[in-house]
Amino acid sequence: AAWPMLIDPDGIALDWLTMHYTPPGSRVTMLRTITTNQENLIEVVRACVQDGRPLAIYGGGGGGLTTINRELMELILRKYFVRKRATVVNLGAGEPVEVHPKFRLFLVTGRNKASAEPEHLSTFTIVNFTLCAAGIAESTLAAMLRTQLIDVGPRQEN
Repeated sequence: AAWPMLIDPDGIALDWLTMHYTPPGSRVTMLRTITTNQENLIEVVRACVQDGRPLAIYGGGGGGLTTINRELMELILRKYFVRKRATVVNLGAGEPVEVHPKFRLFLVTGRNKASAEPEHLSTFTIVNFTLCAAGIAESTLAAMLRTQLIDVGPRQEN
């Protein structure tokens, strides 16, 4: 299975992911979010992979995900191998990292279209969170109808 690449120019996907990975009644989310240009990117990814914590790597609106660190490509392409009965992956220099079975990776771009190198786009599942006028109108109408028709029950014949 491919990692999802979320097209999210309006920030809806990150909000949804944060809500999805926040336990009920808690204000603390399990989702870790980091941008592609942060200095400690590899360390954060390494910790999330080992701990099984979901991770969203955000490419922002400028460079998108075309600037993904090359050291992450083995993880993104799922080039795992088995070492001493553990599934591991190479993340840059240093020892391979054990991949926790609950680890999830989300690649998020702030651009209006998928932005990655063409040879890597086929390895992602593209999910488009872009808002359009028709979608907003449909969502608004559905919400309005739900509130208006809440008291209407089935009609009874006399």
